[in-house]
Amino acid sequence: MPLYHVERIIQETKERFEDGSHIIYVNGSYKNDDDPVGKLMHDFRCTSSIDMFDDELKNTVKYFKETEGERRQMCKAMEALDVSEEDKERLKKRI
Repeated sequence: MPLYHVERIIQETKERFEDGSHIIYVNGSYKNDDDPVGKLMHDFRCTSSIDMFDDELKNTVKYFKETEGERRQMCKAMEALDVSEEDKERLKKRI
């Protein structure tokens, strides 16, 4: 299945738990090039932008991952997200 809709239930009574949440899981392994979700999952699995269906996603991937200057910029951004061991220890102590 491309999508899985999850509803919360109260186990003891089997009644729906109406808390307003709506959970939808997208199956990343779903394959169907005739379906919008299938096309998107195909594009997410591509290692090269040239194989992608969606032009906007294709152009963005090409820009950030397939040009040398932008690849360096993306690497720097990802490195900035890396939390040092010292910071991790401080967070653990605070928690």
